[in-house]
Amino acid sequence: MANQDIIKKTIAEAMKELVREKQLEDISVLDICERSEVNRRTFYRYFSDKYEVIEWIHYHDFLQQILVPEEHGLYYYMAASVRLILDDRKYYENTLKYRGQNSFRQYVSEHLLRLCYPDFRECFPSDELYNIYLSHSIETAFDFLELCLKTKPEITEGDLLQQFRNLFYKPGKRYAELLEQEYQHPREGSTYQTKEPSRVQKNNYPL
Repeated sequence: MANQDIIKKTIAEAMKELVREKQLEDISVLDICERSEVNRRTFYRYFSDKYEVIEWIHYHDFLQQILVPEEHGLYYYMAASVRLILDDRKYYENTLKYRGQNSFRQYVSEHLLRLCYPDFRECFPSDELYNIYLSHSIETAFDFLELCLKTKPEITEGDLLQQFRNLFYKPGKRYAELLEQEYQHPREGSTYQTKEPSRVQKNNYPL
């Protein structure tokens, strides 16, 4: 390994240690330098700021560690990702909370959009509609993953993936059933029964 790669990896490992302990917003370049025992001049020789370190980690420690078959989709990518994420749970739990510059969610989503693009494209009449659907699916996957890491500390890889399947399969199946019912009986039913909004009621003055 070249010397510059060793230094970059040292800085990245220090950054990962810090992220396991606190939120990215609270980490400074000085913190990274102290933890990695690299001076600021050396740090800035290789990275422009802490966000570039995070991007380096996203690429080398996540994207480059994932193996997926040529014919893959969102579920394959999720399965390949879960193992890495659970192996370093605290780091990814804190990383997923961050929504700002160079966030893990944003960085990986851009790659997921390209990886999953062929899966359902033929179901949609335009790229615009398909991008809405695919973006929503990916955001749902990230929200689900973040929730599991936060609320289910003992969850296993198998259980997490099974719940992920159900997250998409069961509602999808139910959507199909409901749409079929609507098509068969489009004009049946009664009006929705609820109280009139209080603000509207207050304005119903007698003439």
